[in-house]
Amino acid sequence: MSVETGGGVLGKIIELSKIDVFIAGLEAQKKKFESDMAAKAAEIKGFEGVRASKLGVLDAKRALVAREEKGIKGERERINERRRALSGQTDYKVQQAMEREIEFVSKQIGQREEVLLGVMREVEVLEADTSNLESAINKSKEELSALTELAQGEIAAINERLTDYNAQRTSIVTDVGPTHVGLVAYNRIKNRYPQDPIVVILNRSSCGGCHMSIGPQLIVQASRGEVVKCAGCSRILRLDDEQAAA
Repeated sequence: MSVETGGGVLGKIIELSKIDVFIAGLEAQKKKFESDMAAKAAEIKGFEGVRASKLGVLDAKRALVAREEKGIKGERERINERRRALSGQTDYKVQQAMEREIEFVSKQIGQREEVLLGVMREVEVLEADTSNLESAINKSKEELSALTELAQGEIAAINERLTDYNAQRTSIVTDVGPTHVGLVAYNRIKNRYPQDPIVVILNRSSCGGCHMSIGPQLIVQASRGEVVKCAGCSRILRLDDEQAAA
């Protein structure tokens, strides 16, 4: 299928396709830097969220420890008071009742102390976790800072190259004509096949994209520099350098 004939249009479109490949590659590099920075920032945000959650739990556990320590201290003072009162008590039945009360409260204190020890161990673990998270956050921030510094320099260089390539692209498009049928066809095909809108004719017989057999007439047209498309995949066809020189 012939799109347009002569005028060096095919050569210019081929050059345009090479520029588009360079532009796509640079845009991909730029996007990779931006994606890496965004991922590192998201990592920091995630660490900070976990740290905030653990700090909330840690504050609650510390408050519980403080309350329990105060409560146990009060219970111990109560036992000491009862023991002092017991030493001066002469009534046997009252003594027994007081001893049972002291024993009961002592058991309660023991149970509360076991629970308290468990909470204190949880506090230690949470403190270690938050400390590790703080270290991870600081490390990630340092990495983000270094990555940002590197990326800014690289992106600036990429933007300069993109400006140059886009200028070259604009020049070719202007030279060919934005509404030129060959250029319109190329842009349409490029949207469908961004990696290879233009393919080499393999062995002067088949499409390098879909491998469909190509008739001799299309090969002749391509050899004359005409913009021709594969009937199977619609890619633009061209001869390789050796074929073109033959």
